[in-house]
Amino acid sequence: MLDKNQALPIIEKYKNKPIKALYRVVHIFEGQPVVENKLPFQIDFDDGTVAVFDAALDAESLVVSTEKWYDLMEGRTDADAVAYAEQYGTWELMDISDSEGFSVFIGQSIHTVLPIELCLSHIAIDNPPLTGVQLQVGNKTLIVVAMWEELHIYLSDNDKAFKELPVKVVYNTSK
Repeated sequence: MLDKNQALPIIEKYKNKPIKALYRVVHIFEGQPVVENKLPFQIDFDDGTVAVFDAALDAESLVVSTEKWYDLMEGRTDADAVAYAEQYGTWELMDISDSEGFSVFIGQSIHTVLPIELCLSHIAIDNPPLTGVQLQVGNKTLIVVAMWEELHIYLSDNDKAFKELPVKVVYNTSK
């Protein structure tokens, strides 16, 4: 995972690359997906590169990895791993490319990346963390925001971005 100063330049490198597939990590418990949509999000590009977005453990920062997501428990058959999976479940990478709202991004390229930084009206922050990004793809927007150690994904038309977010968003385009 990369910090803010490393993450934004990496995300910028994905501009103008066609999106091949979109994935979401899902929690599987007792054989059924648990609907929580707050886990990592992966974008695969036609050239083989990937971007995996996740919420950092500091409860406010977005982190990005350039390596495909994988389950650390995958393939383990030892007693501890089996007991853990029975008690807590497993995690899988689910292809959401054909899902409603997401399919319009396939084959399209990111043309604009706008950083979203933490902004607390009552506290001055000299170097605010990268809390999210707004990725503009054609006339649609893919918004990836880390909030309270959860990763939230919002889809929108560009002219409607952020109207329904549960937080106030302030863009810093001076960088």
